[in-house]
Amino acid sequence: MAQNEYDLEGVLEKCRKAASDGYKIASEHTAYIKDTLQDAEKEVQATLDDFKKSQVYDSGVTDKLCGQLEEIKSRFGMLSDAFNDDLESIEQNISKFSITLFGRTMAGKSTLMEVLTHGDGRTIGKGAQRTTRDVRTYEWNGLQITDVPGIGAFNGEEDENIAFEAAQSADLILFLLTDDGPQSGEAECLERIASLGKPVIFIMNVKSAIDDDMELALYDLEDRFNMQRLDKIKNEFLDYVDKQGQEWKNYRFVYVHLLAAFVAQNRKQDKTAATLYRASRIAYLKKQIITRIQEKGEFYSKKTFIDCIVNSVLESEEILLEQFKSTSTQGRIVLAKRRNLEEWKEKFKEDGEQRIDSALIEIRSRLNSKIFSFAQEHYADSHAAGEWKKEIDRLNLPQTCQKVLENLEEQANDKIRETVREIGSELKFIVDINEDSSLNMPGISNGRKYWNRGLIVLGGAISIAGLVGAISLPFLAVAGAFAFLGFLGTWLFDSMTDKTLSAIENLQHKLDRNADDICEKLKSQMLKSFRKIVKNKITALIQELYRMDNAVFRLADTQKALAWKLNGRLLDLNKKIVTEAFRLTGATGLEWWIEEVARIPNKIVMLRLADGRKLPDEKMKKLRKLVYPESVRIVFYTENKKWFLSRIMGNSIERYQISIEEKIGVAHVPYNDSDTDMRNRARLAQQLTRLVITK
Repeated sequence: MAQNEYDLEGVLEKCRKAASDGYKIASEHTAYIKDTLQDAEKEVQATLDDFKKSQVYDSGVTDKLCGQLEEIKSRFGMLSDAFNDDLESIEQNISKFSITLFGRTMAGKSTLMEVLTHGDGRTIGKGAQRTTRDVRTYEWNGLQITDVPGIGAFNGEEDENIAFEAAQSADLILFLLTDDGPQSGEAECLERIASLGKPVIFIMNVKSAIDDDMELALYDLEDRFNMQRLDKIKNEFLDYVDKQGQEWKNYRFVYVHLLAAFVAQNRKQDKTAATLYRASRIAYLKKQIITRIQEKGEFYSKKTFIDCIVNSVLESEEILLEQFKSTSTQGRIVLAKRRNLEEWKEKFKEDGEQRIDSALIEIRSRLNSKIFSFAQEHYADSHAAGEWKKEIDRLNLPQTCQKVLENLEEQANDKIRETVREIGSELKFIVDINEDSSLNMPGISNGRKYWNRGLIVLGGAISIAGLVGAISLPFLAVAGAFAFLGFLGTWLFDSMTDKTLSAIENLQHKLDRNADDICEKLKSQMLKSFRKIVKNKITALIQELYRMDNAVFRLADTQKALAWKLNGRLLDLNKKIVTEAFRLTGATGLEWWIEEVARIPNKIVMLRLADGRKLPDEKMKKLRKLVYPESVRIVFYTENKKWFLSRIMGNSIERYQISIEEKIGVAHVPYNDSDTDMRNRARLAQQLTRLVITK
């Protein structure tokens, strides 16, 4: 047969127009998405700026969060560029219907190319020697066919990335397998291709040698084309595919012997060449490719450009929503730590004040134990004030108070370390917090400094030497004015005994008042120092956590808001694909019956209809045939969100099992994540409800 055996010009012209329309739609949406992403960058930057303005700053925790915000902002910028890059990479294919040939190394891709181009066979068997960036493009019947490096080759990941980059611009994928046994890597490759929304024709290359004995070769071919054997190999491959979440059990495979086809083409004078050519089944493969393009090429051409954006938007939206879940979890962790710390602070304040009261009761008791004996010994001593100071100094009251404050400060430090360690182990953006360090907040110093600053004030209250006047006091006579902290007065004695007792009682009373004053001054200063500890340590950490969870929740809100903005574009693009499908199946106008369209490329499309509306069965049958392998589902809308979610999930989840947090826009749906269909329905539910679906 001649190389131009099929007339595709009319079909390809329609494909070119459809591609041009698809490119225009994709370009318009790309411009909007770019603006949306730039707005998101600005929002994250504003969050970052507010975060850095805080008076409470720690280089350890804060820098890690700032780093995370900077990275997310940068990723938004990269994502914006990626949309443009994806669109530009396929723009060159507007004028050509593009087919990409996939298959593992030595599967027969080069042989197929030689057959289609009527080549001389120079490239056959050299797949393993190809250079990493060896992407071959050739034409067949006006179609552009790209042969990419084989999957599973020596160069591995680099080769595969080149292959998938080429696949992004393809309108149709030819996926080449062999009959010597499927591999899991092929199924993984197919899953990656399928996620791009690309239609696929499966080709199984039957491999066996073709020698000069044509009768033996034909006999061997007939044996190799045993359908029971080939179907078994096909099902083994599809079992691998099922594990990747695909459901293509009913997809047809084309079985062909490529080497036989090549040999037949190059034996034009051989009488058995025509028989060998027919036996290779290459004509059937060619017909399948052409028929697919004739029936669906126009749809594929438009879909290629729209899906270029759909895939990027869907992936970005779902990543953002997963990030929202993670970020919200981080925020809730910080919020819980802050609330826990606030509760602990109140208890700590109460406990600290009680410990200060207990310390002062002990101090007062120690003073009491000295007052009576001191009054008896020094009631007539003109140096009583100095002696009383010495007595107080021997009690080491400042050290006692300082020890109490140091213990309270250490308790606060322990709580800070505990809180920071817990946050460090639970949040992704805090990874290397030294468990023996605390937050380096301005104004925080140790308890000794608090106390020493306070002691300067307290010195006037407990150091009485400078306030005592030098009075000459006759023994058992009128004492005169014994200045003791400014409040000892003069006393007289009616008789030696009475005057002595009165002097003792009076001095005891004055010492009692002095002890009260000392305790009152100590309490005031201790409470002042303790409140500084609470303020500059615990309250400061609470402020830090408040600043942190506020930034985290703002980031989560930004992620979710951006996801839903992208979702609006996604729904619109999905509707355009379905509208095109209706047009091509002769059902123009039917799209107006559809309120919204959710979709996972190459897996499932869900049409949201008003409750009770029905689409014509014949039209739906044609739609399903055109968009296959995507299964088409219908869901009827209701304003009851739980009921609507239950319908989307296939009624396998009852309404009472679903809970919705309206304030944060999250729905908890207990679906089986290992069930591919349920997992896909949950993804569709997010698109149609604008609720973040979590189990």
